[in-house]
Amino acid sequence: MDLNDFDTSYASENGVKFTLLNPKTYEPTDIIFTLSGMDCSKYRNQKKLITNKRMNKMVRKKEVDVSETEKEDIDLLANCTLGWSGILEGEKQIKFPV
Repeated sequence: MDLNDFDTSYASENGVKFTLLNPKTYEPTDIIFTLSGMDCSKYRNQKKLITNKRMNKMVRKKEVDVSETEKEDIDLLANCTLGWSGILEGEKQIKFPV
């Protein structure tokens, strides 16, 4: 199969569904996330903002705080979350977006 036959940009923009596995048993759960990919405009734009912010700090000779970069990375992943289903808190369904 030719790699050029894969249209990753469509899936990246519109999201792909992932079933969360139980971290102890690795069995599928009822929780499903829809995530966009690294080729989507949301991801690329957010990544550019983060990179520019980090580079500006370096130019001004300011130290980059690791906990801040970790938060930026988490925000980037959250920004790429397009939806979810199956998440409960007690008996209550948690709807997307929170």
